[in-house]
Amino acid sequence: MYSLAIVGLGPRGLYALESLFVTLSRKRHKIIPKVALIESQTEIGCGSAWSIHQPDANTINISDRDLVELPEREIINGDGYFITAFPSFIDWVRDNYNHELDDNKDTYFERNVMGRYLHQRARTIIDPLIKQDVVTLINARATSLKIVDKITEIDFENDQHQSIHVQHTLLTTGHLPEEKSKQDEEFSHHANQFSDVFFIHNPYSKKAYNQYNQLHHVAIKGMGLSMIDIVYLCIARLNGEFKTSNQEPFLSYDHHSKSDLKIYPFSLDGLPVIPKPLGKK
Repeated sequence: MYSLAIVGLGPRGLYALESLFVTLSRKRHKIIPKVALIESQTEIGCGSAWSIHQPDANTINISDRDLVELPEREIINGDGYFITAFPSFIDWVRDNYNHELDDNKDTYFERNVMGRYLHQRARTIIDPLIKQDVVTLINARATSLKIVDKITEIDFENDQHQSIHVQHTLLTTGHLPEEKSKQDEEFSHHANQFSDVFFIHNPYSKKAYNQYNQLHHVAIKGMGLSMIDIVYLCIARLNGEFKTSNQEPFLSYDHHSKSDLKIYPFSLDGLPVIPKPLGKK
């Protein structure tokens, strides 16, 4: 039986794991819990939002200066385990991408860059703990949790792993799949009637990425952060660039492509997307 199961090993799960062993290293007692780490994706630490396989067009909506708050992990030395330090995000991109903070200009990294950082940070804590027989990594999708007499039984999809029993369970699953709305069902039905009309429910799927370079007229439902991602993905083939204009804070987009691409973002509540404050000058 496991003492603890962490279900979902993205950024939240990674933070929980680090916090657990930092706390244990400060305790006087020498009891080391037996921990099960459950993650369905191959790359641990990054989750789906920070996947290392997503296109470079997907960027972080937080500037480099604001990411100085993502601290380093100091050495964690407990009784029966040892975990090396890991640099802060800013130090890591300086060493790996030769990036320096600029007081006059914001930089917004690709999300896959953050994904690589999180993945490396996760591997440097999990691999040693596995070798030291402290944690077990289960690469399978948990589908059922049953609590009987304060003990949780966790089952896995398609019997990818045998059921396990744990005393405590922490769910850090982050973004979960959404059910289609009635309107989405109608959109999907309409698209199925035509060979040249496509309905994309998950805009971050591999299938969706393969279609963005081929679409000519794109309607985007919703005007949040995902809308910005999809616009970037659609215009990537134009090889253009945003430039400042005499109508600040608005930019102009210049390209020399002959593409007939048209994008129609729309919001159900009719509200426009709100721009973030301008960077420091």
